[in-house]
Amino acid sequence: MSRIRETGVPVAVEQPQSPSAAVNTEVSAAQPPTHATVLDAASGASDVRARRLLALVSLAALIVGLVGEAGRVEPLRLAWLVLLLLGLGSAPLQRVFRLDPAARLGLSVLLSLSTVLIVGSAMAFTGWWHPRLAFTILAPLAALLHLQALVSLGVGIPLRRPQLRKYLSWSHLRATISPSIASSLLGVALWLPAALTHRHVQPGLYGLLKVMPAYWYLGLVLTVVGLLIGRHDRERDMLIAVLFLMLAMTVTPSLIYDWPRSASAAKHVGLVQQIRIDHKLLPSLDIYNAWGGFFGGAAWLCDVTGIHDPMRLATAWPPIIGLCRLAELRFMVGRVTTSARSCWAAMALVLLADSIGADYFSPQSVGLVLSLGVYAIALSSTRDEQRGYRFLRLGVMLVAGLALAPTHQLSPYIAGGVLAILVVFQVIRPWYTPLLVLGPAFGWALLHWSSLKGFLDLSSIGSVENFRPPVTIGTPGLQRLPIVRETVLALLVSFGIVALGAMIALFRERRQRAIWAFCSCAGCGLIFVAVNPYGNEGVFRAILFAIPWLAIVASRLVAPPVRAVIRSRTGLLGAACAVMLPCFLLSMFGLDASNVIRTGDLDAQAYFETSAPVGARLLSMGGGDLPGRLTARYRFYEGAGLEQITPALPAGAFNAQADVIAITKALVAYFPDIRPTSLYAVWSPVSYYYDWEYGIRTPAESDKIRDALVSSGYWTLVLHKDGTYLFRLDSDSAALVARSS
Repeated sequence: MSRIRETGVPVAVEQPQSPSAAVNTEVSAAQPPTHATVLDAASGASDVRARRLLALVSLAALIVGLVGEAGRVEPLRLAWLVLLLLGLGSAPLQRVFRLDPAARLGLSVLLSLSTVLIVGSAMAFTGWWHPRLAFTILAPLAALLHLQALVSLGVGIPLRRPQLRKYLSWSHLRATISPSIASSLLGVALWLPAALTHRHVQPGLYGLLKVMPAYWYLGLVLTVVGLLIGRHDRERDMLIAVLFLMLAMTVTPSLIYDWPRSASAAKHVGLVQQIRIDHKLLPSLDIYNAWGGFFGGAAWLCDVTGIHDPMRLATAWPPIIGLCRLAELRFMVGRVTTSARSCWAAMALVLLADSIGADYFSPQSVGLVLSLGVYAIALSSTRDEQRGYRFLRLGVMLVAGLALAPTHQLSPYIAGGVLAILVVFQVIRPWYTPLLVLGPAFGWALLHWSSLKGFLDLSSIGSVENFRPPVTIGTPGLQRLPIVRETVLALLVSFGIVALGAMIALFRERRQRAIWAFCSCAGCGLIFVAVNPYGNEGVFRAILFAIPWLAIVASRLVAPPVRAVIRSRTGLLGAACAVMLPCFLLSMFGLDASNVIRTGDLDAQAYFETSAPVGARLLSMGGGDLPGRLTARYRFYEGAGLEQITPALPAGAFNAQADVIAITKALVAYFPDIRPTSLYAVWSPVSYYYDWEYGIRTPAESDKIRDALVSSGYWTLVLHKDGTYLFRLDSDSAALVARSS
């Protein structure tokens, strides 16, 4: 059966819940009931453990960082990342009692991320850049709140020998480590060593799928098995399985590749460096500076933790933001179901369906996490609501809205639209809840209208073309490689499974108002795509924001109303995972050859931005997305692609020398006011693979173009590293035309 919470949200029930009044005596003695605030009241013992653990982790992170600061051991200062991304938000919540542990963790991450974004962007937009001072003010306050909580609760760590012997005894370990946990741990013991022993990989076709050994794949399978065999009444089993599965998907590429899997991550590093060097954002410069909240927060993180090269943070960002996203997902899904199996099934479906790759170092990665946290707070039960609880909910949502507004151009509007849908379906209240997110977003947009108006086109509203993904035109006579089609089909199959499950669940529970609300929330992103194509990537953003809602509805199929059907429901989830896991791997990593950033490309771009004259231009001699904007000087330079200068290549059979001449002439003509010696060209393995994959050039033709540049006589090779070639034009335009004729 199912019941409806007072918010109208359906909740699957497997067994009677313990009365919320049955509070552990340890809590009664440690904290007064007058401050009680309820999101979804947990047992006192579980909340005490959560508060104690958060306090211990936060204080330990602060101490380790202080030791690193005092001893000038830079790696130890990285512990302050934990304090900034978890401890800052969990500190004020130490004064809020009897929270569901999932709610406490989700609120802690949400408040921590919001604080980092607000403080970092405030310093960057005002030009008052004092990152160490801001940290020195906030960190002791957070530490004091955690220390007070720890004193009142007790450390909780067994220190006496009989207690330690009990916890380390075989009987205790056997009772703790279930078959599900054992399977997940065995999976980690396989995939993690495989990732550690395959370092500095230069990906080819199919990326890491052809690099990783068989026991890496076996580790993933064992982790999924751990999820499937987990007991429905032991959430810990499924938590560990989903956590390890997420880490396997994000830690592996971060370990085996030297740099991020998206060139766009590198393009965000320059803005972080701009803030760290110039100590300010320049909203009048471009839209990235006008919506620079993420870059200000990232710059603050780097300065406080001693990360000298933000590219290192960008490389490690997917597992970092993945942990934050997992916390917010659990917070969100837990608001609509009390079934552990349904909850973690939904999270597994989200993980396996989302191969869009929006977890790279970017504002949208944080925007999605904050949006999930906002949904969770809005969906929280208002049962026995008190005035303090109402202010807590609305206050945290407003803080998240203030953090979202200057961070990302799209996320706050989708989040506000979802909240509006939930209000219309009477799933959440009060009615003005969406304004807590939309108000700051509209206000920020009006303040920076001059930067935004160039991206709005009234003629595109309602156009069917808005829903088309970016189109790559190949060369006549050449065909795309099968991997391009396979990655798209794999994404569609995974998303289709979740969507199909949601449709079946919607039909079965079509009388539930909240189910219709969730399905409507899944389509909210399409409304914004109809207004603006968002660089022809809006359809992917719509899918990204739709997946959590569809997964929540689809997970109803594996929330058994009676124990007799648990096995059949587990088989249904297992069949979905058996199809979605290989589809996720193929779609996520199949195009790594043209996605992963190469060391040579970074060095070439850094050389260009630091050594070329101001106003120089860099031409990419192929397709694909190469890293750019790496230094604070990025705004003095400009890149160009072959499709931009549109050279009239000679007709007939391929001729590398003739193509290079035609391209060079077109480049000089495209920039007539720039001295030819300020024109550069780069040949990259990324372009080599991209042109091969999308049927633009064959590998042999790409090699001949490179060799023609080397032997041209008017292009000088200034840098060659790891397969990347950087050239500078050393002739004036008149001599070039004469020589090429």
